[in-house]
Amino acid sequence: KHPETMKVFAKYNMGCVGCIAASFEKIKDIAVVHGVDVKTFVKDLNEAIEK
Repeated sequence: KHPETMKVFAKYNMGCVGCIAASFEKIKDIAVVHGVDVKTFVKDLNEAIEK
């Protein structure tokens, strides 16, 4: 839905794009699994969408 967020996932070395679990995992769960601060990750995603 928001291809502009792909750069954010890449920034955090997340291979979520194309991952089979990506269709049902929550953003919070993805951040926690990758050791990323949830608030920062969501902020970065929102900023990417707003550009």
